Amino acid sequence: MSSPPPAAALVLGAYLRYLRCRAGKAQQDAADATGRSVAMISRMERAEVRPHQEGLAALLRLYNRYSTWELEGLEHLLAQARTPRASDPAGDVAPGWRVRLAGVERQATGMRVYSSLMVPGMFQTPAYAQALARRHHGLIRDPDLSAVTARPAPQGHPSGCRVEILLEEAALRSATWGPGVVAGQCWWLRRAAELQRVEVRFLSPERGLSLPPGNLTELTLPGGQPLFVQESLAVEYSNPADGSLHTMLDGLWAQAGSADVGLAMLREIEDRCGEKG
Repeated sequence: MSSPPPAAALVLGAYLRYLRCRAGKAQQDAADATGRSVAMISRMERAEVRPHQEGLAALLRLYNRYSTWELEGLEHLLAQARTPRASDPAGDVAPGWRVRLAGVERQATGMRVYSSLMVPGMFQTPAYAQALARRHHGLIRDPDLSAVTARPAPQGHPSGCRVEILLEEAALRSATWGPGVVAGQCWWLRRAAELQRVEVRFLSPERGLSLPPGNLTELTLPGGQPLFVQESLAVEYSNPADGSLHTMLDGLWAQAGSADVGLAMLREIEDRCGEKG
């Protein structure tokens, strides 16, 4: 049985598929531009094979995304994809990781997020993202926050992604962001939680749980491949074969309150903060 592809390969393949779909190109177009077969382009996007370095430039030109910044970032990912390792520390991940993470999220068919620090990027209102940037200068590196606030919410998600969000109560009960910002964020989360494909739950520290710091996302990519993204003051793309992360998420999910309790908590925090705003 072959080993699963390294995380960098999954990110690269999913991102290339995202760029192709966004440009309205077929796999045949990509095959013609690179001199590869359609089957090879399909395998490349599933991270079963690695693209040639010269092929990356041809694909970026075809997708109207060619720039030195984009090419260097994808070449960095390609180098990582050819050197499997347990995890890729944030400093080694290709530049512009948030932009590419948005592309990978758009390809996901399932997403499970745990956070002790903040609401996941695809569910942040602009005001909340701005408050995060002021509070944690290293947490959000994009100066205009466009890569954070433009991440695809499920109602507009191309793949009809199923999303499960698990937050520590402190992520929203903290007054750090200001009552008006928190009230607006709760309203947006509550709207999302009322969608058919989205479920929001909360973990209470009062239950004596041992909660890990930071943020963890489990993405299910086309073909069923899992990709774990650890995101805090830095970023780590974790080895997709690391079942311990999936087990940890399962355990946290089992200890969380129900979706109905989560909705009630969002309403309660929204009302309380709205009165102070």
